[in-house]
Amino acid sequence: MAVEIKVEGMGVMDVARAVFRARWCDEAGRPLLWSWKRGFLEWHGGSRWRGLTEGEMVLELWRVLETVGCVMDTKTGEMLEYFNPDRKKVRDVLEALRSLTQAPTGRMPMWRGAETVERGMLETWVAFEDVIVEVGETAKRYRETGKYEWVTRPNTPDFVTEVSIRCRWNPEAVCERFEKFEGEWSGGDETKVEVSNRYYGYLVMGTRKYNRFLVQYGKVRSGKGTKVNLLKRMVGGWPAFAGTLAEDMAGEFGLEGLAGAHIVVVDEVGELAGAVGRRLGSLVKSAVGQTTMQVNAKGVSMIQEVLRCGLILVGNDPVVLPNGQRGVTSKMLPVKYGESFLGREDWELDERLWEEREGVARKWVEAAVRLEAEVRSDRKFVVGSEGTELREMFEGAANVWDKFLGTYFVEDPKWAVPYGMVRELARMWQMENRLWFLNKQGRRVGDRLVVQECLERSSWGVKPGKRHGGKNVVIGLRPKPGVEMVTGEDEEAVP
Repeated sequence: MAVEIKVEGMGVMDVARAVFRARWCDEAGRPLLWSWKRGFLEWHGGSRWRGLTEGEMVLELWRVLETVGCVMDTKTGEMLEYFNPDRKKVRDVLEALRSLTQAPTGRMPMWRGAETVERGMLETWVAFEDVIVEVGETAKRYRETGKYEWVTRPNTPDFVTEVSIRCRWNPEAVCERFEKFEGEWSGGDETKVEVSNRYYGYLVMGTRKYNRFLVQYGKVRSGKGTKVNLLKRMVGGWPAFAGTLAEDMAGEFGLEGLAGAHIVVVDEVGELAGAVGRRLGSLVKSAVGQTTMQVNAKGVSMIQEVLRCGLILVGNDPVVLPNGQRGVTSKMLPVKYGESFLGREDWELDERLWEEREGVARKWVEAAVRLEAEVRSDRKFVVGSEGTELREMFEGAANVWDKFLGTYFVEDPKWAVPYGMVRELARMWQMENRLWFLNKQGRRVGDRLVVQECLERSSWGVKPGKRHGGKNVVIGLRPKPGVEMVTGEDEEAVP
């Protein structure tokens, strides 16, 4: 192998600097490699940033270091020796490169150009292979004129981003098969298509300010995975996209491969019981709320991480997660895929949609413009009547205590009902529905403790109290019309 990179001496940092300048700097000296999270971002093919995992970077270094020659001073003059990489040398150079290329900011995207760009606008840019579409600036014009007057600039290494769309920007591109696909899975419901495309447009931007997550829920073979697979293919793998199963994400090392990912898709989300459901519910709230959480990785000390990701949950069954104070469902954008194509699948659909990727990207970016142009926060993502019903269904399924209370009571802070009434109705409800109240350890709650558990775990605004005579009551519940006293005690609900 011929020597392509010469280094004075064999010091690890000297070798790393020489390799970096030769392999990962352009003619102007701009870095084409950045260390990001547990991997790297590399300017690839002169058109876009792509992610390299640590393992991929190790393989690349084996190839590059084989061409490194070290100039050594000897008594007889200078002598050129091959670096001769081995496992330790490769690992040492990797760590040195990580130090040299550490991103100066703790978040992406990053702007390295001479021009000053406001952070909020920077995070609305969408990178294509040829240009950057400035969604925020375009949205300002759309808000005034109702027309797409596109603001673009050339895509260069100065704009460092986790996600780049793998096609050129074409504002005139069409996607007839994709539009037909959208009409099929949505049943022609334009509200569902719009909220879905707005969220996909949100995903390809750098911002994560809206604190929402999408739920693609519906029948088997209804198109849920088709749209997700197209998204993955259009943005590439980590750190642009990471996928996992619900139970895997909730596992001890479930966040290891998701740290730093821009888009996270969680599949097979449904009714997850016990510790798994509580863990996943907590992770969803933390990811959407961008709070710091602990990431456990094999062979690595504990990491404190903020997951700044757009989140899609995919499942055939209703999402059942802990939902205290409606912390999950209040941020949920439920979209139902209502028709199954099982037995009549279009096996070429994925490739046909990929051929229309320029048109699909145009639709998603247009939806992102409409999202940014909307002034009212409650109109950013409109789920429609079906979405509202789904959210209410998820709320009931997510908290069996809420489902029980909603059967017999309405929330009313001016009313109170006796403990005995709640206890007897709880016994009746469990028998009729064949559902059992479980405590946080997964064990069935006894009759004696059922009211205390309900007060603690329901998301309703109820609290304990005492009425005249010292009897225990639950404040905040008013019986629905037709609900009779079932305790057999001399008690009644009182305002």
